[in-house]
Amino acid sequence: MTYGVTAGALPGDLDGDGFYEDLNGNGRIEFLDLLLFFDQMDWISENEPVEAFDYNNNGRIDFVDCIELFNKI
Repeated sequence: MTYGVTAGALPGDLDGDGFYEDLNGNGRIEFLDLLLFFDQMDWISENEPVEAFDYNNNGRIDFVDCIELFNKI
């Protein structure tokens, strides 16, 4: 599943809060971003700066971050 990701699209911090909520890079925060985050949580935590995706500020990427991202939708 592509989760609405366009080739070359990068995650975005649409509201400037330091967190990348627009994971599929389509310019809006939506449920597809949450699905992509949940599916790629392990990869994100191993390859991206944790602080950019740690929505609950506990120092790690975990399921609670999924809940926090859901609340932003």
